[in-house]
Order: sequence, then structure tokens, then C-alpha cells
Amino acid sequence: MKIFVINLKKATARRESALLQLQKHGLEYEFFDAWTGDRALEENLFSWNEDAFKVRTGCPSPKGAIGCFASHLMLWKKCVELQQPILILEDDFLLKEHIVDALAATDALIEQYGFIRLNGDSKHIIPVTTHGTYKLRRYKKAPLLALAYALSPAAAQTLVDNFSEYVEPVDYYLKRFWVSKQRAYHLSPEPITLSDHWLISAIPHNSGDGKTFGLRLQRLWDQLVNGVMRSVYNAAFAIHNIIKPNDRI
Repeated sequence: MKIFVINLKKATARRESALLQLQKHGLEYEFFDAWTGDRALEENLFSWNEDAFKVRTGCPSPKGAIGCFASHLMLWKKCVELQQPILILEDDFLLKEHIVDALAATDALIEQYGFIRLNGDSKHIIPVTTHGTYKLRRYKKAPLLALAYALSPAAAQTLVDNFSEYVEPVDYYLKRFWVSKQRAYHLSPEPITLSDHWLISAIPHNSGDGKTFGLRLQRLWDQLVNGVMRSVYNAAFAIHNIIKPNDRI
């Protein structure tokens, strides 16, 4: 499985950390020069709905978040172009000692399940299958972060096809499987976590202070609608698993 590491050229400490870890485990990789928000906007990579972004997140969109989404989007398209599964890593990762075994399990599962996160456990998760000592589980409600995930070409195409405009950070889009139409799975025990580099982010924090009453109402409605849609899709998955216990999703 080809590994791509998203990295801004100026983030030399992160690049060095990633390089040392991947070389330590004998993993082949390629650095993907991260897009900036300014470049994505200049090249008109996608349309941007700032009002919808504020409703979804409660704050204006930082330029770094735009660049982050652009970088992931371009790698989804790269996966489709290559017609082979890939592993996408953001450059503030920390590999655990069992990473090679975990990647072998992921490689065996990825074509069938499409999108497997290698970090980000959750209480809202359903057992699906096992591969050796690893468990594959489907998220009922995924956590944030898009630190590390494997993607099949079919899943990448689905993510691209169902993205219409920029209204949220990439991890929001990935967790809203009822919008992206791509279920998300988690490999356990997870082989990747955050390094200390995440403490210094290229995306500045915005608390969203000063939200108007109208915006708060819009956010409540948005959260209600998304909560209902999540429940509907999870119910459909549960029914599928009852009807087809040998083909769990």
C-alpha cells in the first residue's frame, strides 16, 4: 500500500520526524506537498460557502483548514488515478511498534471495506470482522481528526463524487458518512496516534466567540438534522446485519 504524508515544505521538524519513523520501520513513502488555503482559492479548486461553514462549525474558516481539505481532496483523486489503495498520513503522526503488522491487516481488508482509520478510537463503534489479532469495527459516530486512514480507489471515488462545496473541515466531512456515502471503519489495536507536533498547528484555533442568536439557532437545527440522518443510516446498517449476518457492515 502506497503511503502519502501530507506536509508543508516549511514544516521541516514534522517532515524529519515522519521520515525517521517511516524509515525505522522500513516503510516506503512519499511526501505530498500540502496545499495552502490561498493556493486552493487562487486555483478555484472548489467553491466555498462561508455562511454554511459558520453554521457547521460556529466560526469562520481558517485558511489552514481550506488548505488541509484541498490536500486530502487531491490525494483522493490521486488514489483514483493510481487505481490502488493508499494510506494518507498527516505529518503529526506517531507510529506504534506494531505498525507493519497493522498495515498488513489493513491491506487485506481495504478493498472490501474501503475506508479504514488507523487512529481515533470511539465508544460508538460496531464489531464487523477480525484479521489475525486485529479487529475491524464500524463507526456509528466517528471522532474528529483525519490523521491516518487507508482508502481504496472505489472509496476515494465516492468521497470525491459526493463532495460538492467546501462547508466544513475535512474531518467533519469524513465523519458525516450519510453525506459522503462512505462508511468509516477503525482498526484495533490502533497503530498510529498523535505526536507532540500536533500542539503546534498550522490551523489556528478559533473559539467562535461572538456567535449571534440567529447563528446559534441555525447550528442547533444543523446538529439536529445531522443527528437524525446519522441515526437513520445506522438503523439501516443494523437491519442489514440482522438480515445478512455473514456479510456484516
